[in-house]
Amino acid sequence: MPERGWPATRVWYLSMFFVLPGDQGRGLGRALLERALAYGEACGTEIRCTLATLDPRAQARYVMAGMAPRWPIYRLDGDAAAVTRLKARAGLDPRERERPCDPGAAEKLTTEVFGHGRAADLAHVRGDGGAAVAIERGGEVAAFAYRRGERIGPAAGRDETAFLQAVATAAAGAGGGGSVTIRVPGACASLLEALVSCGFRIGAPTLFMASQVFGRPELYLPSGPILY
Repeated sequence: MPERGWPATRVWYLSMFFVLPGDQGRGLGRALLERALAYGEACGTEIRCTLATLDPRAQARYVMAGMAPRWPIYRLDGDAAAVTRLKARAGLDPRERERPCDPGAAEKLTTEVFGHGRAADLAHVRGDGGAAVAIERGGEVAAFAYRRGERIGPAAGRDETAFLQAVATAAAGAGGGGSVTIRVPGACASLLEALVSCGFRIGAPTLFMASQVFGRPELYLPSGPILY
């Protein structure tokens, strides 16, 4: 079944698209995808994207729908010791400070980095118990990151330094640190290297596929394996 994403914007994320194993190979996936894509086009979307499994059959279906493989998205798990090392590595300089993040500031920065503010999605994260921390520099929010339980994301930053600081601060935040899980796009090479160096363990990846590259993917974290 397909679930529509952001039909009123230029970017449309197709999520939760699946066919039960017993019904695969009968053309149902193709028919569902065609209907979903027609819906998006009717809404005026320009860019389509999805997170695909590593199943070559699923990837082939998305390639035929105009979504090319872009980069993997890794699950990284870190225990309390890894989180502590990450926080120490990130640091802050005298120009910066940590503070709770205003929802409007998170939406504005998301628009700058991702290309879409995701107001409804960020509201869902907050309604699900998520809280955001911001890195402020010169009176402006340079980066933010949400934390829900052990999950980190979404997160965005204006530069790699502030981005790392926000992710590290969120990871070390609620609950006094502890274990966390972060979904990291392969485009975030600097953050990925920092996490692995601090002892985070890489889990099974998924694959981000899109009709074209948009935003600044090296400075953005998704909120989980489904909602990008």
